[in-house]
Amino acid sequence: MISSISRVTEVGTALGVALGHIVIDEGRHRFGRAAAGPSGPARVGRMLEELGPTFTKLGQLLAGRPELLPSAYRTELTRLRDATVPLPGVVVLRLLSQAYGQPLESIFAGVSLQPVASGSIGQVHRATLIDGRTVAVKIQRPDAARTIEADLRTLGSVVRTADRFIPPLRRLALVALVDEFAEALRAELDYGAEAAHTGDIARQLHHLGWVTVPAVVPALCRPGVLVMEFADGIPLSDREALDRAGVDRRQLAGRVVMANLQLVLFSDIFHADPHAGNYLAAPDGHLVVLDFGQIGHSSAQTRADLVQLVTSLVSGDAAQVARAVGSICHTDPEDIAGLGDDVAQLVAALSEQPLGEFRIGAVLHRLLSLLGRHHLTMPGGMTMLVKAIIECEATAEELSGEIRLSELLPFLGDLGEPSDGTMALVGQ
Repeated sequence: MISSISRVTEVGTALGVALGHIVIDEGRHRFGRAAAGPSGPARVGRMLEELGPTFTKLGQLLAGRPELLPSAYRTELTRLRDATVPLPGVVVLRLLSQAYGQPLESIFAGVSLQPVASGSIGQVHRATLIDGRTVAVKIQRPDAARTIEADLRTLGSVVRTADRFIPPLRRLALVALVDEFAEALRAELDYGAEAAHTGDIARQLHHLGWVTVPAVVPALCRPGVLVMEFADGIPLSDREALDRAGVDRRQLAGRVVMANLQLVLFSDIFHADPHAGNYLAAPDGHLVVLDFGQIGHSSAQTRADLVQLVTSLVSGDAAQVARAVGSICHTDPEDIAGLGDDVAQLVAALSEQPLGEFRIGAVLHRLLSLLGRHHLTMPGGMTMLVKAIIECEATAEELSGEIRLSELLPFLGDLGEPSDGTMALVGQ
């Protein structure tokens, strides 16, 4: 009980100090003064890291929420990574033995004890089955669920107390944000759900002949253990390796965009974390999509609202943009009257850009910032869709600065099959 109270105090104090830094820096910026002393953003980043993996992941989430945090803080939080020490080999073997309840030699011909990937929730090892297949074995850390659940209870308690006693904070909808975060983090702990999501995504992308989603091996999956085909390839984050291999990065970028738009616009399930590290360029030229621990769900109405918003922005119809925002945020027109001028200025600035230079992700990012200024928030489902588009375009631009989502506007606006020009971009 004492340790629980101590943790609440630690988290509450750290979050309070972080919020104080943000408010003070915002005030200095508003009055044209430079921030004094050590960087507030750097301090906040360090605090979240020191609180542990749950809060590191919270920082990663906040990095993509321009309506909640100033730019300097989001930039700092994008640097947060799951800095974890890999599990020792003896622990890996023990966890696998416990999961299967039988000698590992009856399942695996060999298991590499050096992980190919490691994070705060689990790590991935390459292994060979006794039938000769090479697989990836994802093993959950033994203390991950317990630690995360305890931290989520603490975070929820702190935020609900703050929301009750500090009314100005209510405009940030922190309780809803933490509930959304908790749901997403618990989903990452559920390897059974991840296996199901992997199959769902594979079915949605099956008709795109240049995409590969590694198949799950259901018979070998257990609570805390996920087994799937091992995918060879070059991570899209390693541009130098892609160039050495002669990979067409522009075509690859187009494929990232097309695969994500297929999910965002035509499916009720989509990849909510489409950063470059979750893709490989396979030796056969396919785009390999990995890691479905973070998945979003959407309704037909949400997808239609998104298309309406994007097409209004691109067409330069400020009034329609404002109406689309009101519909998405479930806000009465009189409550967003002040938003109209800001939207008009945004649209006017966009109208000066050639279509080929139109960065939809960047525009949506700016729009979210405007919503924050007017104390408006999008529902969680729409926020995840927007985040997926922003991150997808960022991944494409990291691969090839020539790619813009605007090149695929026929695909966005028609809600039908991709045009011949789009398919030429990505290759058939």
